Amino acid sequence: MRFTLLEHRQGTEKHWDLLLEWPGEERLRTWQFEEHPWESTLPGKRIGDHRRIYLDYEGPISHGRGEVRQCGTGTYRVVAETERGWQVALSNGRTCLLWLYDTPPPSSSGTIL
Repeated sequence: MRFTLLEHRQGTEKHWDLLLEWPGEERLRTWQFEEHPWESTLPGKRIGDHRRIYLDYEGPISHGRGEVRQCGTGTYRVVAETERGWQVALSNGRTCLLWLYDTPPPSSSGTIL
């Protein structure tokens, strides 16, 4: 399965969005990180699922929501699973292990963008 890490800038604010293809799902599961996840131990926050276009997209986001730039793409696999989340191994020339917790936002649709 594929992943993309996007740097999302809006004005002076910046965060990173990790988007994962997920088996059997049309949209991309997404986690937001306040610091680059390869360089931080801060956990990501599950946010609404994103459209598949963002696996390959770079550029402005509609409605003045800033712009995104790819910081990493590659493949991943689930290494461990618990009731609260998953440990994934992301590979793009090097391997990074991350724990991703399933805490979706309070939304009826659970999707954004």
